[in-house]
Amino acid sequence: MTWNKVVSNGFGNPLNHELGLMIEYNSKLLVVTTNTRTDPNASFGDGSYYGPGIQVWESPSGDNGSWYQVNKDGFGTETTIFDWYGKEKIIRTNQDFGSGAVYNETLYIGTLSHYGGQVWSYNGTGLNGWKDVTPDTMIWNGPSRAVSMVVYNDSLYLGEGFPTGNIGKYDGANWEIAVSAGQGFFGHPFAVTNGGISSLAVANGKLYASTLRNPLSPYNPPYEFAQVWGYPYPYQNLSSTYAYITNAGSGTVTVIDTATDNVTATLSYVGSNPDGVAVSPDGKKVYVANSDWDNISAIDTVSVIDTATNTFTDMIEVGQWPWGIAVSPDGNTVYVTNDGSDTVSVINTSNNTVTATVPVGVDPRGIVVTPDGKTVYLTNSDWWNNISAIDTVFAIDTATNTVISNVSVGNRPWGVAVSPDGTKLYVANYGSNTTSVIDTATNSVAATVPVGWGPVGVAVSPDGEKVYVVSYHYPYTVSIIDTATNSVTATVNVGKFPHGVAFTPDGKKAYVTSDGSDKVYVIDTATNNVTATVNTGFRPMSWGQFIGPAPEP
Repeated sequence: MTWNKVVSNGFGNPLNHELGLMIEYNSKLLVVTTNTRTDPNASFGDGSYYGPGIQVWESPSGDNGSWYQVNKDGFGTETTIFDWYGKEKIIRTNQDFGSGAVYNETLYIGTLSHYGGQVWSYNGTGLNGWKDVTPDTMIWNGPSRAVSMVVYNDSLYLGEGFPTGNIGKYDGANWEIAVSAGQGFFGHPFAVTNGGISSLAVANGKLYASTLRNPLSPYNPPYEFAQVWGYPYPYQNLSSTYAYITNAGSGTVTVIDTATDNVTATLSYVGSNPDGVAVSPDGKKVYVANSDWDNISAIDTVSVIDTATNTFTDMIEVGQWPWGIAVSPDGNTVYVTNDGSDTVSVINTSNNTVTATVPVGVDPRGIVVTPDGKTVYLTNSDWWNNISAIDTVFAIDTATNTVISNVSVGNRPWGVAVSPDGTKLYVANYGSNTTSVIDTATNSVAATVPVGWGPVGVAVSPDGEKVYVVSYHYPYTVSIIDTATNSVTATVNVGKFPHGVAFTPDGKKAYVTSDGSDKVYVIDTATNNVTATVNTGFRPMSWGQFIGPAPEP
């Protein structure tokens, strides 16, 4: 390839230190300069070094000698400052290019300025073709930055950098605020540590925004940075994962962003006594078992939540007192234990209908699907009769929806979890204060591990090296089992009457619901310390895999 220089020395102006945009518009090549200070290394806000301002150059061919300027330097915008010696000085505020886009056959240019950024439209007719269309959110006496523009759904979207941080929406005549940061240094609706927007993009019919860290926020936890947010996932961080906490006492679901441990939504009444939770593998759906302890069988249901909008899309009637819930690895099937009717309901997720009902043991509670999707395991807790001979784990063949194995375990088995490789099953035995380890190749108990008093919830870390077992009774602990030795290596104290436990997908945190303190306890799995507590609704239960990935686009 042979290259020829077609522009030299900043279009003849040595203060054009850099070029910020090159774009084809109106069958011409257009270039915007940036950093026009007399000292190119001067700070962003030091007006004493401000030069003539950014320039826009145009060429019909792009050839050397064919270029001409089509705007006033810095768009002619000026303000008065006082230099270091107290001397009054008039400066051009637009020293830096920020963003550009073509929308409805009009070119839009956004600037960055310590003295108020601007947005200008251009119709292609030269010096007189410009119009100031700056949104009101950027007009103030401090810094503002028009950092990114994209066209989405027949509107122009503008992302503002620190500190204004809004996302504006423009129809060619009027602006509206799509996301309002309120020009507050710690008030951004995405996350308090966000100082503004760094870029916008459109992909697969959705609008995405990346964020800037607020330079005034500290680096210590719980502050998190480098986030991507998406629409129509309202105010949802797509680089994060979410914990869905069922509050049995208030019939609600609390949504927690696991990156910040902040509550991002509270979903109003989902059903009677919501308990078990399962998140679909793609993160798009959450399934909640509503255990109607008032014995009104007509409202024994599974609620379906759309995670993109945090709204309920369906309610599925199942057996009496649905308790545990699990989703198949392909997301096509949901399995629900019905404690009151001693059955498992099999739900087709494509149409949210029950396609099979499988008779099982007495008082089924916990349920899990193996990673290969071939087997469902569930606990039969015999909660009401307490006959130890029927305290079992059943295995169901998912191809035939029939019980194929029956494993005797400890007294009143409750929660159940499977290792990532599918070779081991861990069962919390409430009545015998133990955890049974089942070899899934032989469906036999390989080990029994003593744990705390009244174990209920159980989860296996994503790397398969640890098992966390939650014990419901005093002293309210989480026992941490080393899977290599089947022994407890640490114990973590949490709130009163802990119930469920789940890991984040990266395994760095474990979340424990506390039925008696109306909180979720967050454990750092590297140190086994509680690093945060999150307030929830009344009597948080949430057992099963209640943490899931952000929804896939």
